[in-house]
Order: sequence, then structure tokens, then C-alpha cells
Amino acid sequence: MNQSDQSAAWGDFDLDGWQDLLVSNADYPPETQLRLFRQKSKRVFEDVTSLLDTAVINPKGGIFVDLDGDGDLDVVAASSTTRGNREAFSRVFLNQTIDRLARRGGDLDWIEVRLSSTAPAVAEYPVGASVRLISGSRRTQKELGRRELASGYSADHQLSEVLHFGIPTAARGSALSLDVRWPNGVTKRYPATARQLNRIDFGTTAGTRR
Repeated sequence: MNQSDQSAAWGDFDLDGWQDLLVSNADYPPETQLRLFRQKSKRVFEDVTSLLDTAVINPKGGIFVDLDGDGDLDVVAASSTTRGNREAFSRVFLNQTIDRLARRGGDLDWIEVRLSSTAPAVAEYPVGASVRLISGSRRTQKELGRRELASGYSADHQLSEVLHFGIPTAARGSALSLDVRWPNGVTKRYPATARQLNRIDFGTTAGTRR
């Protein structure tokens, strides 16, 4: 697809453990469109833009972020009048994945992580830190995903300071841990809990050096 696309955001909006893709363009008229692609298996994507209900025409950018704090990722898109568009706009699409499953008696797992530092060796907002989500014990451990803390990407995009992981069904109930590689090169492992925001501070949170 080539519609003057200039940016892509990654996030697991359906909480199946695979990162999905939100593609926005350079807001060139007449009718380029925000696109949502679901990763249904490794490197296999399907276009599920229709899940957004309303077409977002000529967006300059879009991001995934858990706006309502319910554990699934919502979508925010925006545009401007710089390319001759008639109006600037913002669009918010609240993800109802968890709510719909709850009503049917189903359930999904997720985990969110917020990194910080009160130690002089690492910046308070540790941009560049990477996080690996691990399930199982030392002998049976498996990496479920990895994220990197960034302040933004592409043009005019600011990212959430909360890192988000969906947890696949096969890993549900397993012990979870987080391997954090801090910007100063130190890597530590921290225990983690599903279905909540895990706050990890380089200076105060107990972890095992790797």
C-alpha cells in the first residue's frame, strides 16, 4: 500500500501477544486513510480498519494508548490544516475488547510497565530502556514480547510513558518477570504481576542483576 504513509505505531490492541500495526500518512488530500492491521500470526497481518467504525481521512498521525486505564489499547488520531485540509481534528476510539469478553464470561491478560529512576546513574525518564516480558521459571522461561521506552517517533508523535503487553493464552497463570536493560547498560530482572501497572524505579525497586 502506498498512500503517502509516513508513520506506523505498534501495539497489541487485541491482547493476543502479537503486536498490531496502526499506519497513518502525511495528511495529503484528497483521501488517504488511517489503517489498522491485526497480526494474526507471526508476520501475517489482516486489514481490520473497519473496527474503527468511522473512517479517519487524511490523518497526520495515530498512536496506541490505554486512555481509560482498563488494560487494552485505545487509538488516538489527529490531523491539521497544513496540507489544505478543511479542518483540524482529533479522533479517539476506545477499545472495548476487555468489556465485550467480560460480558460473555471470557477473559484476557495484560501487563503495563512504567519505568523511572531516582538514582543519578539513570535519567528520571529513562528513554532508551528496553523491557522483555518473561514467563515461566529459569528452566522453562519464554520471552513473550519486548518494548522500548521512547518519547516519540516520526513527525509530531508523542508516545505514552507506559509500556503495554498483551499476554497470550498459553502463558496465562505462569509466573511473570521483566528484564529491564537500563540506558546505562545495567540489566536487572524484576517480578511482575498481570492485569496491573507495574512501577519499576532504577534506584528503589528490588531486582536481580543479569
